[in-house]
Amino acid sequence: MFLAFNATFDWSFVHYYFIRFLGRDPFGISGLDIKAYYMGKFHTSWSDTIKKEITKRFPSIHKHTHNALEDAIEQAEIFEQMLKFELEVGKIPTISNKTIILRGILKYRRNDKNKLIGNCFSTCVVNGLQLQNDRHLTDDNYPELAVFNNEILNDQEEEKEFAPALTYLIKNEYDVVIIDPNPEEGNWWGSDLPHARVEKRSYEEDDIKRYIKEGLSVVFSTHGTNQQEHAVLAYGEKLYDPASDYLWNKPFTLEEYIKRAITCEKGRMLIAFRKAIDK
Repeated sequence: MFLAFNATFDWSFVHYYFIRFLGRDPFGISGLDIKAYYMGKFHTSWSDTIKKEITKRFPSIHKHTHNALEDAIEQAEIFEQMLKFELEVGKIPTISNKTIILRGILKYRRNDKNKLIGNCFSTCVVNGLQLQNDRHLTDDNYPELAVFNNEILNDQEEEKEFAPALTYLIKNEYDVVIIDPNPEEGNWWGSDLPHARVEKRSYEEDDIKRYIKEGLSVVFSTHGTNQQEHAVLAYGEKLYDPASDYLWNKPFTLEEYIKRAITCEKGRMLIAFRKAIDK
């Protein structure tokens, strides 16, 4: 197999020298392009497949020296990490025999006028539901409409998404844990709050680790790189940041997200959920 970054450029030279000095090309006319593989696997644009972007997720310990052998080793290391990432993620749940596609806020949360709708909280909740193999999210384009109405999704006040999310979870027999220093403030969680297990405090790192170990989807508050309030999803020891183009990429560690959350004025809040085991 001929593998390169980018394959169309490197292959042309390799092919020329094989034909000139060997009389044949053992690789034939096909090759695997790392850029194209990355674009397809992580659903990025072509402009996001440049080396400096890919190496943010898959860094190499080898420097890019433009020495043919050294560059080949570097490219092989990057591609090996992509393959290992695929193996580590494991099987993704399916809904109605369809593979779940986890999507970021910039990927699908836009209305017919291409205006951004919804917030990171609702994005994390919906993807967390899909990872719990929820059977009610039947709309591939806008699965969040099973949980939130258009009015709420088009309102940029994120707290308005709390109550419908909790109502949906309780109605569909999910076990729900809410950790919130002030759960009654503003009545944001709505009338179904008594049906959840509520702890009046800020979450700790051990809370998230414990719940994901037990198979729950955990949506927790933090701050983004722009210092605005942000929500991140943790599931199966993976982190999903809806602001990241790489979805399951971990641009930051759990410890880093929690460190940022210390500056949240309302304290650190989370909601964790999974299908009730005894039902």
